[in-house]
Amino acid sequence: MSLTPAVAALIGAAVGATGGVVTAWLTQRATGRRERERRMWDRRVETYDDMMATIRRFARMRAHAVRTSRLPDSPAGRDEADASAFLLTARIEIYGSTDLRAACEQAFAEIQNWMKAWEAWEEQGAGRRVASARDAKWLMFLKCTRDSEEADRRLLELVRRDVHG
Repeated sequence: MSLTPAVAALIGAAVGATGGVVTAWLTQRATGRRERERRMWDRRVETYDDMMATIRRFARMRAHAVRTSRLPDSPAGRDEADASAFLLTARIEIYGSTDLRAACEQAFAEIQNWMKAWEAWEEQGAGRRVASARDAKWLMFLKCTRDSEEADRRLLELVRRDVHG
């Protein structure tokens, strides 16, 4: 069978059309993937922003307590910060790496530890409560504070590493 000019033209047109369709499909697929990755990155960065703000809020609260022997926020403010931490942990579950999730959980667990140590110290009553090296509950609070600061540093370092590569 010989190839006539009409058949050759039809074959060429079919190959050209198929190539155009495949190229358009591949381009659209790559663009869709890139847009999806960008949306995920934007959500991740928003989560990191919120997490850093929450960690800093707790750090200010913790530093104020060490400096003045008083918490600056009302119990309602602490409850709001706790709720924010809970929601952030859920968002980190979605957008964070395994290491970041573990560091986030550890940081928030350490926050809970220093808050419990604070409450134990504060429950002693005004007459027995002394912010000094003679008060074992104050020393426990300071230890929990240092542990929390270290957990915050590890978490924020992982976030910086993820954001900046």
